[in-house]
Amino acid sequence: MQRAAVVFFVCAIIAFLVPRASQAEEDLLVKSGCNKCHSIAAAGIEKINAGMKTPDLSSVGKFHDAAFFSSYLKKETAHAPHEGNESDKKHMIEVKATGADFEAIIKRLTELKGDKK
Repeated sequence: MQRAAVVFFVCAIIAFLVPRASQAEEDLLVKSGCNKCHSIAAAGIEKINAGMKTPDLSSVGKFHDAAFFSSYLKKETAHAPHEGNESDKKHMIEVKATGADFEAIIKRLTELKGDKK
């Protein structure tokens, strides 16, 4: 019984001290304003403007790769219609993030496969 308590205590400390691998990327998605128009239900992120008809981003990584996200968020490429999103338009705004922040956004979007973290 005492061993189980020690194991539980160690696991609790680790869980507290080690943030989820994608926590920084999720924070960056919010900091960059993605949630002004989009929700990411799988990450527990709600969109601010509930009246906008924009897709939830929870599973965008199932449909697109990093190259697409990079050009789409720079407004260089139009969106190809797919299951769950029939839009064929360019992104409404050009994402202003650059460098490592932009790459982190792209990385996080490719990871979004609809699984809760």
